[in-house]
Amino acid sequence: MIPRSTPGAFLGWILLAALPLAVEIAAGAGQGATPAAQSAEYFESKVRPVLSANCYDCHGDMQMAGLRLDSRDGLL
Repeated sequence: MIPRSTPGAFLGWILLAALPLAVEIAAGAGQGATPAAQSAEYFESKVRPVLSANCYDCHGDMQMAGLRLDSRDGLL
């Protein structure tokens, strides 16, 4: 016969599943850079090169369909 789960066992599984997230949050709390600075650095190093290589020809100075990707205002 298969034993039935108890509410306590279910809570234990939830806590076990949440453990990696808690560790990640705790590890990130000690970093000195602000999230905005990290986001800007990530955008400039990872996202902008892809946009520049693939999108700016049509969605830069000569915007198509009202979408401009070479400025923050155009993206939003």
